Order: sequence, then structure tokens, then C-alpha cells
Amino acid sequence: MQIDMQVLIRQLETFLVLILFGFLANKIHLLTDELHDKLNSILMRVVIPALLISTMAGGSGEENFRLLLPMLAGGVLLFGFLAAAGLLSAKLMGFLGDKRDVQIAVMSFSSLGFFGIPLVSALLGGTGTAAFGIFSIVDNLTVWTIGLVLSRGESGKGSGTSFRQSFQKFIQPATIAVFIGLLLMVLRVPSDNLLMQSLSGIGNCSNPLAMLCIGASIARSDLRRLYLGWPSLSVVLVKMILSPLLVYRVAVWLGVYPPAAVSLTLIACLPSSSMFSLMCRDNGNTEVDYATQAAIITVFCSLFTIPLVAWLLR
Repeated sequence: MQIDMQVLIRQLETFLVLILFGFLANKIHLLTDELHDKLNSILMRVVIPALLISTMAGGSGEENFRLLLPMLAGGVLLFGFLAAAGLLSAKLMGFLGDKRDVQIAVMSFSSLGFFGIPLVSALLGGTGTAAFGIFSIVDNLTVWTIGLVLSRGESGKGSGTSFRQSFQKFIQPATIAVFIGLLLMVLRVPSDNLLMQSLSGIGNCSNPLAMLCIGASIARSDLRRLYLGWPSLSVVLVKMILSPLLVYRVAVWLGVYPPAAVSLTLIACLPSSSMFSLMCRDNGNTEVDYATQAAIITVFCSLFTIPLVAWLLR
């Protein structure tokens, strides 16, 4: 695995310190709940899209086009594998109804915006960010279709969502940013102009802001009930350790473009999506607490599992 272990450890240590700052800032009411919600929105609607546009537009056309097919096809296959693993683990643990749906979701959906893109931009630079940006097309498509159904709970299964509503959910700022970045890349728009430099400066704020938001989210949760999320340890084992090992070996065997292979491996290593717990809360899923507990537990575990996977693949 072409990742410098020292750089990886240093970056995860920085993430841990920033998460702690976010946690303490919320506890002492410096980063209030209202400000935290606004910061989440700014990060996902402004900072991450700016990072994606500037990175993809600044990349070499040939390199980014070589990422396109493996990231899209690999993303679809990875989601299918993890969804099947989530369903199987739910059956083995006897989960039914809302608990089964949440188990499938926390196994399938990763914290791409808050954890993945900041991490890969620090480790792999523009190439990794472009790869994650392309993958976000698959991620948004699955989250706002399958994920939306899983978050509704049994009580909301009968209320259908029109194609127009699903499409509106899919067209998120990050997805639009990817298409804009691809267009600028195809048109070979110079990346050294004032607009691109400004977008790059905004995007560089993604790392600290994302970790502060994660820390504040942990502070707003009931940590006394965190032990109830123990079934998410199956997510840690299957999704965050076994699946990245499998993904990388298969990608190398198939001769996948190396940056794409490493990026897909890192995606498989990521903790569960914290956004899904918000979707559960909005859509009446009765297992919103488990979704939140799984997101927190997998974030903590990722600080150890990501270095472990990188070490095993050296």
C-alpha cells in the first residue's frame, strides 16, 4: 500500500487532537449546538465542494480520466459487497425491522465528506481527492435512494418518494462540484487563476473544520449509552479491516490503476456515515441511537484500524 506510515500516523494524531478540541469546545459552549449545525452546513455546502472543484480542475486530464472508470465501477461493487455483508451480519445477530435496516446502512455508507476527503487530501494529495470526488457520485446516488429507504423505518416504508424528489436529494453541492470539476478539467481551464486559487484556499479549511464537527457531534451524544452500540464492532471487523484487505488484493490482481486501488482501499477503511443518523432522526427510524453509536464507535476504532490495514498491506 503506497502510503507513508509516518505521515498516516501523524495525520491521525492531528485528527484526534482536533476532534478533542471540537468535543471540549461544545462542552464549554464555545461551539454551541446551533453554531455546530451551521458549521456542518458550511462544510458540506461550501468547503468540500470548493476543495473538489479546485482539485479536479487542477489535476492532469489523463490522470483523472484514468481514475474515472475504476472509481465508479469499484464504488458500485464495493457498495454491493458491503450491503450484502450488512444484511448477512444483521441476520446472524437476529436483527429485524429498523435495526436490520440501520445495520445494513452503517456497514454500507462511509463518512466520506467529514473524514474521508480530509484524510485522503492529506495522504494522497490532489489525485486522492479527485478519486474520492468521483466516488462521491456513487455515494450520493446510493445514499439518497437506498439510504433514504433504509432511514425511514418500518413506519415510513409505505410512503413512497417520487423520482423527482430522489433526484433533488441526489443533486447535492458535492455532486455538482464533481461535475463542474470534470468540466473544467476537460476544458483545461488554468488552475492558477484567482478563482481557482480562492477555491483552493477555501478547500484547505476542510481538514480542521471536519474534525471539529466530529468532535462536537460526539459531545452532543449520550456517551453513557455508547456500550449499547456494541453490534457495530461487526462493522469494524468486516467493513474496516477485512473489506479493505480484500479490495486491495482484488484491485491489484485485476491491474487497477494504482491510485484508484489505494483510494478504494481507503474508502473501505472509513468509519460509518454520521449523516445517516441525521437521516434516521428526520425520517422517524426508531434505531437512530444505534446509528449514532455506530458512527462514534467506528470513528474511534478507525484511528487504529486504518494504520493496521496500511501496515498489513505494505
